[in-house]
Amino acid sequence: YAGLRAEAARYQVSIVGGNIATINRALVIDITLLGRVVAGKALLRSGARPGDRLCVTGHLGNAAAGLLTLSEPRSNWPRALTRAVDRVQAAQLTPQARVAEGRALAASATVTAMLDISDGLTADLYHLCERSHVGANIVASALPIEPTTQTIARTYDRNARDLALYGGDDYELLFTVPPASEARALHAIRSVGGMASDIGWITDSPLDLRLCAEDGTSATIVPHGWDHLRGGPPSQIFNSDASEGL
Repeated sequence: YAGLRAEAARYQVSIVGGNIATINRALVIDITLLGRVVAGKALLRSGARPGDRLCVTGHLGNAAAGLLTLSEPRSNWPRALTRAVDRVQAAQLTPQARVAEGRALAASATVTAMLDISDGLTADLYHLCERSHVGANIVASALPIEPTTQTIARTYDRNARDLALYGGDDYELLFTVPPASEARALHAIRSVGGMASDIGWITDSPLDLRLCAEDGTSATIVPHGWDHLRGGPPSQIFNSDASEGL
């Protein structure tokens, strides 16, 4: 509740009522969020069009790296890595909602489709493509991965790019914009202190997701991340051969 109160105060949200229960020794917390939006102004998953640029706010993979350090803790972190560990654990435990960036994008009237990344970049991109009846190409070298996350990934013998593609819990905004409007959208995000990266483009091949390398080759992405019905340990989520060879 301390965390809920802190976030509620930050965004002027009221906590009204609630329910907490245990089932087979597991704690269950249900949260229902109510709000409203001006008619016709909601940014949906269903508006992406072939040729649109694919963009994402912030960095990817930080939360997944944080989960690695929490689920496989180590007691002998070098002092030089302590700050890196704190940073990625904060990304996992206290993610920051991109409210200002979302409002700025809405005001810019440039976005054709958008959703936040909770289940993993590829899983949520698949949802966007499914609703928009399109496909997407991701440029591997364009993925915004912090050096901190790369360091943690190497320490655990993991691929930082896989953390970015499949890890989830980033809560960054994934959105599409027409090429002519991209500069305005990115400026809108910078104007509120945020950042965003162009990571690819939308294609006319429904549900065809591809990862593109600098040499022009590409491979099909099998979208996966957190599955709410199946779950799965981090080793399953982060180890993938979908991008093998790229």
